[in-house]
Parts: sequence; C-alpha cells; structure tokens
Amino acid sequence: MNTTLTKELSGYAHTVEGSTSTVPTDPSSEIDKRYDDETYPDGGIRAWLVVLGSFFLLFATFGFQASVGLFQLHWSLNQLSDSSPSRIAWIPSLFIFLSLALSIQTGAIFDRYGARYILLLGSVGYLLTFILLAQCTTYVGFMLCFGVLGGVSSAALITVSQGVISHWFKKRRGQASGLAMLGAALGGIMFPLILKPLFEKSSWAWAMRILGLIVFLCLIPGNLFCRSRLLATSTSAVVNVRCYLDSTFNWLIISAFGFELLLIIGLGLIPTYAADAGYGTRAGFYLIMTMNIGSTFGRVLPSWYSDRFGRFNMLLLMADAGFHSDRKLTSVKYGTPGHGLVFSLCFDFVIDSMQHFSRCLYGV
Repeated sequence: MNTTLTKELSGYAHTVEGSTSTVPTDPSSEIDKRYDDETYPDGGIRAWLVVLGSFFLLFATFGFQASVGLFQLHWSLNQLSDSSPSRIAWIPSLFIFLSLALSIQTGAIFDRYGARYILLLGSVGYLLTFILLAQCTTYVGFMLCFGVLGGVSSAALITVSQGVISHWFKKRRGQASGLAMLGAALGGIMFPLILKPLFEKSSWAWAMRILGLIVFLCLIPGNLFCRSRLLATSTSAVVNVRCYLDSTFNWLIISAFGFELLLIIGLGLIPTYAADAGYGTRAGFYLIMTMNIGSTFGRVLPSWYSDRFGRFNMLLLMADAGFHSDRKLTSVKYGTPGHGLVFSLCFDFVIDSMQHFSRCLYGV
C-alpha cells in the first residue's frame, strides 16, 4: 500500500509546515485530487487540536462581529455624539466588509504558504486593534483602527481558521467544521454579555484593555494548534480561475452569497423590527442573543448528520425548512415578543446551518 500511495503522490507537493516539498509536474490540479482518502487523518489528537484552535480563533473574530452594534451605540452616545448614526455606521460596516471580502486574497495566500505566518500577522494586527482603540477619540482614529486594521486582521484569522480544517478532515469535515464554528456562535453570545457591563461600569480605555486580554487568550491556542498540512504548488497561480468554469461551483458561490446576505440583513433588521413592534428598548438585545443561540444549534446539530446523509442533501433540507418556517412566522406583522423570539431562533438556526454547509462544500 505504501508503494502504491507513493506512486499516486509522485510529482505532487505533499507538505506539512516545516517540512520540504517536491516540485509538482501538474500545477493545475486541485489539492483534493492530489490526495486520496487515506492521506486525510479524519481524527486523532493532532487533527482535533486543529479544530480546537479554530474554535478559539472563530470565538475571537466571527463571534465578536455580533457585538459591533454595541460599539456603534457606545460611540453615538459618547466619543462620536456629534456625528450622525449613518456616518458612525460606516465604521463597523467597513470592519465587517473587510473581514469577509478579503477572504479571497487571504485564502489564495493561505493555499500557497500555509497558516503559520498569516495567523501570526493577523493575530498581531488584531490584538493591536484593541490596544489602539483604547486611545482613540476621533472618527478617523476609530475608522483606521477598528474599520481598517481590525477588518484586515480579522479576515486573515477567519479565513485560515476555517480553511485549515479541510486539510485534516474529509469524511468528517462537516462534523469538524461544525464544532469549530461553535466558537463563533458562543462568541456571539458571550461578547454582548461581556461588553454591556464593561461599557456601563468602566471607562472606554479599560473596556478595550480587558477585551484585548480576552482576545489575546483566544489567539494563543489558535496559533499553537492551527497548522496547515496540504499546500499548493509553488508554480501554481495564486488565484486559480479554472474553478469558475465549473457551473456547479458557480451556483454554490451564488447560493452562499445569498445565505451571507440574509444573515447580515437579519442581524441589522431584527433590532429595528423589535423597536417598530413596540417590544421595548432592551428587546433588540435579547433578540440578537436568541439569534446566536439558534446559531449555536444550527452550526452543530445538522453537521453531525451531513457526513452521513450528504452535505448537499442537508443543505437543501435546511433551505426548504427555512423557507416554510420563515413564511409562517412572518405572516403575522408583529405579534408578541415571544413571536419575535421564536422567529429569531428559527431564522439563525436555518441560515447559519446553510452557511456552514456551503463552506463544507467548497472543497468537495
């Protein structure tokens, strides 16, 4: 078997960070086609440590994104009280945009060079974001520190933390990705609970220092445990445009774009929905919390079945369930606060499960 495996891998780069690689003869081939199922550990202490590292990175980055609304509210009442809400909204909007949009460039660099140095640079930049935020008092300062530096650094960490799992898992990729994304869901629950009392009882500078300490503690296991295993060849293009000739891949990208759009719209409109419905001033906060609870179950529970019944099948099932549940729940204009809680729970359960499956399918 070892002789056969060696022949199959002949001419291709098979690299673990820190080891040497051979020069490939076919740079246009895709990574997953270079390695058969036997080359994916799909378990073991090393592979599960990668999942644990991704969990902490996603907790500190993706999970933190659910709290950007609290930053906007704090700025509008304090440092930037003389600016309009629409002008202040550009700061967290730029942060989220760069965190997601730069994944194209970051992913290509990750495929070529691996996770180590991207994680190191992203961690330094992300930690520096909170250190500098503690000293910021102007609109330009918040835009540069939070919007630009924070967004770019977050993009590096988010992209690598999700991509590295596909290097270690294939048959159990859905389960592993779901466990890692659980960190993002828990971060979405914990960060609002942490920030709300910090903003109320401590100064802005100390709130950022405490937040930076929490982020630092999460970045340590992320950098220690997340290691890439399969690297692209040194002669292959940084961005392989051949994948866009596949109609199946293109439709997957379009559907994933829709899932992301629905999620971002929901995060923005749910608090407005609560205010228009007259649920009370704190209802928007609790609805966001409920959405993140739904996200926790949506990213974990369906993923356990996706490896058995198929990721495309589970994606279609959740899409159909989401369509019927949302149509039923939104047939009532407002309803009671309980109605809003049920809608928030179901909405994020379905949307985040579809979002998770689309990421698992990118490497199929």
